[in-house]
Amino acid sequence: MQARIFHRNLSRSIQGTGANRPLPTRADGNWIAVDLEDYAYALGDAAEYPEPVVCNASIWRSIRDYEADHQRWSPQPHLSFMDLHFSMNALLSAIGLCRELDRTDQVEQTVRDCFASSNMPSLSEAVCTWGGSTGHRVLGNLNRHAGVDPDTWCALKTWLCAAEHAADARTAIDGSVAIKGLGVSYASKHLRLLFPERYAVLDALICERFGFAMNPSGYQLFMNTLQRWQQSSPSLSRIKLGDLEGGLFHLIRDGLPLVQDTVHRRADADADVNADPIPSRPHS
Repeated sequence: MQARIFHRNLSRSIQGTGANRPLPTRADGNWIAVDLEDYAYALGDAAEYPEPVVCNASIWRSIRDYEADHQRWSPQPHLSFMDLHFSMNALLSAIGLCRELDRTDQVEQTVRDCFASSNMPSLSEAVCTWGGSTGHRVLGNLNRHAGVDPDTWCALKTWLCAAEHAADARTAIDGSVAIKGLGVSYASKHLRLLFPERYAVLDALICERFGFAMNPSGYQLFMNTLQRWQQSSPSLSRIKLGDLEGGLFHLIRDGLPLVQDTVHRRADADADVNADPIPSRPHS
């Protein structure tokens, strides 16, 4: 049985597992068709976080969902978030890989330490670096406004203190509006890294893929949707909101094979995979 995987992800998995398997020819753009039995080890069946793959029904699965003895996928029902479908194993792998690739454990600790010591410039620098290619622009805007208004960093600390106890996500994100240079996307990144149990990131890819607006109302709607989904299953309820969004982000960051609509793809999806190591989370 075959499944499909993004070229860069298979390359990373082969390198990480040390599997002695070649990279097959790309089938659809940067997607590769792999035989599940032949590439089981290369796909990470012995790894902590196997790379998710796409089966013919456009459902994300993990090699651990494959029953080699019967040459079939496990009959257990899959999960869905809106129109995205995946197994629990695929979601858990996506969460783990997202945290690894983006060094989220380290960044969360840095943000907590900076918040405790009221070092707001360093806190925002950590958040914006984690945020990806657009982060330098946001950090530059924050520093520029802080140069004109020295109270900018105090306002940031006051906002985050209030957000910790805000009644809802709309109230929390509204508090960031007065901070010039931040915007909803990077405000949500600040919230997610400091309070991952309560908040998640709303970025351009999430907006485009699921139809949420990039404004406070859109953030409230996304958080309500994510919270209802989290509460729909005991297995999901044990996962932080920030990590649930991170897993969804990892699954959609490269779109799907045979999907030509670039709205569902990262802007650099057709770039040379050897030049695209994804050093940080590309939230825009």
